[in-house]
Amino acid sequence: MIQETSIFLSTNDFAEPFTATPVGGSARNINGIWKTENSPTQAGDVTIINDAPSVEFATADSTALIKGSTIKRNSTNETFYVLDPGLDIDGFTTKTLTRDIPQ
Repeated sequence: MIQETSIFLSTNDFAEPFTATPVGGSARNINGIWKTENSPTQAGDVTIINDAPSVEFATADSTALIKGSTIKRNSTNETFYVLDPGLDIDGFTTKTLTRDIPQ
C-alpha cells in the first residue's frame, strides 16, 4: 500500500500541496487529492456528485485533523474547515470540508 500512497500523493501525478492546521495544533504541509463541489466521483457503476468539497490524503497524515481543523488549499489560497473527519480506507482518508466554521 505504501507504493500506491506515494504514487497518488505525488505532486508530479495527482496530488497538490495544502496546509493543514489541527485544532489547537501547528500548521504543516501535506499533499492531497482535491474534489471540488459538484465534481463527479465514481463508486462502482454509480456516479456520485459531491455537494461539498473534500480532500483525500494518507491516513497517517490525518489523525490530528478533527472537525474544525483548518485546511488551506495553497493553489487557490482558499481556507476550508474539516466538517467530517472521514474513515481510513486502505491507507487513505477523505475529509469532507466546508467554507464555514463548523458548529
